[in-house]
Amino acid sequence: MGSNHAVDGKVMQGLLDEKSKEVDRLTVKNDIYQLVILEEMQNPTLLSGMVGNFENRYNNYANVMITKFNNQLGNNNYLEAGNHVGIINIIFHFESQRVNVVTPTDFRLKNIYVVSLNKLNDKEPYVDIDNMLFKFNADDITTHFINNHEISVLHIPDQAVIEIIRKNNVTINSSTSQ
Repeated sequence: MGSNHAVDGKVMQGLLDEKSKEVDRLTVKNDIYQLVILEEMQNPTLLSGMVGNFENRYNNYANVMITKFNNQLGNNNYLEAGNHVGIINIIFHFESQRVNVVTPTDFRLKNIYVVSLNKLNDKEPYVDIDNMLFKFNADDITTHFINNHEISVLHIPDQAVIEIIRKNNVTINSSTSQ
């Protein structure tokens, strides 16, 4: 009797491991798609007709796919429909340079940051995201970048400026003098 539970547990763990790998594969694939789309959106010659067309097509496809997915699960409220995705221009203000990134509002912050780095003349000091502070209107939004949230959680408008500040690794040693 105990051996059946052990086998069942091993089978269940194997299924969970495989599903975790599948989620990881989908996450990587999603990041790749976002980076490709973001890189294409940075070309100003393509952008003029792209914004309205992209927003309309994206939102239509999203609503149809969410409705079909919910119907397959038999739960009309499993995924929320009606999330309107827009395209905004974010300006990253590095210490010596400003770069803009045109992005849909539901893309991940790390992907958007990578595209901003690709536009920098000297990106080396800014590559390690863990050693950066991100500020918007004097608010620290660093945790959103570290946790790779969607840009929509920031509720920032078009042409918003995000300031990038390198953390100083300076420590002050104090000693008592006698």
